[in-house]
Amino acid sequence: MAIKKRMILFLLLMVLLRINAQVSVVNSAVMPYNITPEALLSASLNNQGMTQQVSLTAKLYNLNNDLLMVVRSAIFSVKPGFNMAYEGNRKVASLEYLPGNQASYIKTSRTLPSGVFRICLEVVNLNGNEPNEYCDEIQSDFNQYLYLVYPTDKEVISTTTPILSWAHSEPFSVLSTGEFFRMTVAEIKDNQSVEEAISLNNPVMMKDYVTTHNLQYPYEAKPLVKGKRYAWQVTRIGNGTVLNKTETWEFKIGGVELKQEGSYCVVRKELDGSFYKPENNILFFRFDEEYNGGLVSCRIYNDRNEPVQAKAINQTERKELTNYKGHGINQYEIDLEDYNVSKGYHVLEVKNAKNESFLLKFYID
Repeated sequence: MAIKKRMILFLLLMVLLRINAQVSVVNSAVMPYNITPEALLSASLNNQGMTQQVSLTAKLYNLNNDLLMVVRSAIFSVKPGFNMAYEGNRKVASLEYLPGNQASYIKTSRTLPSGVFRICLEVVNLNGNEPNEYCDEIQSDFNQYLYLVYPTDKEVISTTTPILSWAHSEPFSVLSTGEFFRMTVAEIKDNQSVEEAISLNNPVMMKDYVTTHNLQYPYEAKPLVKGKRYAWQVTRIGNGTVLNKTETWEFKIGGVELKQEGSYCVVRKELDGSFYKPENNILFFRFDEEYNGGLVSCRIYNDRNEPVQAKAINQTERKELTNYKGHGINQYEIDLEDYNVSKGYHVLEVKNAKNESFLLKFYID
């Protein structure tokens, strides 16, 4: 009889243990390209007892432990054993996006900006057991890009204060606190690779907290020197660590001013490091043509590659043309004052009747 009672008590104890057994989070199935309220609740659960009623809370944090998003589920059932991430008819009971640019970005795009994030899931048993919490990191770089644009790799440029252009995939506003972009320019010594120059040499220019994709080389930085080669790179920094970086490119300061007093500059098939300075804001150029007659069209592009329409005047005939050209040497002039061409570098493009392009780079003080 005593043995029978002990068996009954043992069975009752086992039943109570199974009823009160803890439901725990095994893993999270959240992907950086699908940050929806429902997706944040997609965690695999393990139930060591009988079917239980639970609720689930998901919290999303950035690298600085700033809370970005909170999702709470309605009560749902967890069957015994292993429960897949989407089992249990989980529904969102409440949703909160915290103030801030990153949270706004996630709310709008339903994706994570690039970087490291953390998700914490807490499952609450309605039987009164202590909540069980599970945290995991999410590495977001599926749509991340960071690259240099201009000067292109190994390009020879003519200015010592170039506009350095680069690009990245997201708004500057979604950077976490303490994250920033750094642009570095270093001289390349003899027999050095660009990687060695950017890593080992003292920079001639290093600018932190860059917030524009077009940065003019600062006048207060160490001057760039004609004939020398320079390496440059953009890096993303967070908490003193390099999170991402572009390739390292090089450019060379070269070229001389082509313009001589009273001369006409010949347009060319290709640009190099040389440039032309107009006289009294008038662009004198020469177009040598081996074919008789035909039309020639002219167009000026600014440093943003935006076209500025212009007409050419034949200096020999001293009359306005309908863009006519003759055989041999054709001399033209463009009064830049008439077309409000801004300061800086520009490119003149001349096309003949065969649609062949001829180019001239010039600089306006």
